[in-house]
Amino acid sequence: MLFGNFHLFFAQDEDPDSYKLIKAKHSYTIDLLIPVSTSNKSYRKIMQGVIRVGASYQFALKNNLNFGIGYNYGFFKIDKFKTGAFVVGGLNINSAFFKLAYEQFYSERIGTEFSLKAGYSLLNFYSDSLQQRIGGSITSQASYIEPGFSFILTASEQTAYKWFISYSIQGYGFNPTRIGLYDDLGYNPNNFNTPTQFISFGFSFTHYFKQRE
Repeated sequence: MLFGNFHLFFAQDEDPDSYKLIKAKHSYTIDLLIPVSTSNKSYRKIMQGVIRVGASYQFALKNNLNFGIGYNYGFFKIDKFKTGAFVVGGLNINSAFFKLAYEQFYSERIGTEFSLKAGYSLLNFYSDSLQQRIGGSITSQASYIEPGFSFILTASEQTAYKWFISYSIQGYGFNPTRIGLYDDLGYNPNNFNTPTQFISFGFSFTHYFKQRE
């Protein structure tokens, strides 16, 4: 009886005409994420994720599918205590991507988004050891793919905040020589060609433009 009254109270209080679900054609999103290395083993031990930031533009169809383009910047710091030689430096990752997403709202406040990003990354490894050995840094390029999921809470018909998690698979391997070391530090060389992977989690802000009529 108690639960029946509880449900009846909210059913009477909620007027379907008192709000609108977000159904905008255009939106942009800003991401602030923390990356965590998952493989290969040498990358997971040596490279510490510090930050990822990004921005993207989306165009939505009436069936909740979204198409977009965007840019990500990520920074991983070398853990000098894992190198044996106290190497100082890091990795900059600049990525451009296309995005396919399915975004759905269940009420005026709550929604979800499943997304898939695919694009190209420009990588820059730098360290004091590389500076001494080759007088600069090492750059390379790779394609990548990144599925993700967001839980959405709206603040208004034009703004929303998202709790975001994704898994990035980068098309390059990692070994200690990329940061200027002379040996493999005891890691299995057979794993160096394993695609570099990391989880990212954090928050996003989305602004929605004019709603569909």
